[in-house]
Amino acid sequence: ARSSNASPTFNDCIFEANGPAREAGGLYHSDGIVTIARCAFTNNSTEFRGGGLYLFGTGSVVEDCTFTDNTAESGAGMILFSDATVSGCTFSNNFGGGLYVGYAGPTVRACLFVGNTNGDGGGLVAVGASPAVFEDCTFQDNYAFFNGGGVYNSLGSPTFTGCTFTGNIAEFGGGGMATVLATTTLERCRFWCNTPNAISGSYDGSDNCINEDCTECALPCPGDFDDSGTVDVSDLLLVISEWGDPYDIGDLLLVISEWNTACP
Repeated sequence: ARSSNASPTFNDCIFEANGPAREAGGLYHSDGIVTIARCAFTNNSTEFRGGGLYLFGTGSVVEDCTFTDNTAESGAGMILFSDATVSGCTFSNNFGGGLYVGYAGPTVRACLFVGNTNGDGGGLVAVGASPAVFEDCTFQDNYAFFNGGGVYNSLGSPTFTGCTFTGNIAEFGGGGMATVLATTTLERCRFWCNTPNAISGSYDGSDNCINEDCTECALPCPGDFDDSGTVDVSDLLLVISEWGDPYDIGDLLLVISEWNTACP
């Protein structure tokens, strides 16, 4: 299916066994805001990019979709040249990578990348992704023939917050993540049991758990910014006193939603 210069909505659709095409085996969209919800992209193929979904439309929304067993040279599950919002999606067993983000700044939230395979970046390839944000995503059991079993990041400045990387494998380096000529920020992320190492390349950030062995990192405690073991008034005061650097409205709402929670 192809859509251009329009703003369609796709709800509860199935894109299955389409292709092979030059690009976008399942669905191609450009130049317009598209909303895609609860759709399944399965066993689609393309000779080049975007086996399941090719998206070029700023402001678009993709939520609660599955991308499974798709094949492409890159972005087998989905290729994204857009400042879109992608949430609650699962990318599994795609050959050619789960998701490719190219020169865009999307927000990708609460997505699962599992069992995907690629040359670089089995789960995710991010090239020139600025200022892309990845929140509360899990990268598990992905494989790269070269670098970045879970994630391969190059030439961009993405931020990963609250993400988990485990069981990913790369033949050369960065089982969990490989960064090349990129400015990567990691906040409250967890790495364990990635091969041959957790991360290759440089990164910034804080409050991460990076284990080179298979010792599982403890679950973070959302909202406990002062590490006291409980989300309470001290966290609220900390957020207020350091408002804007680094805390913002999302952190304030997190403290409120987790109020009086005791950390494990």
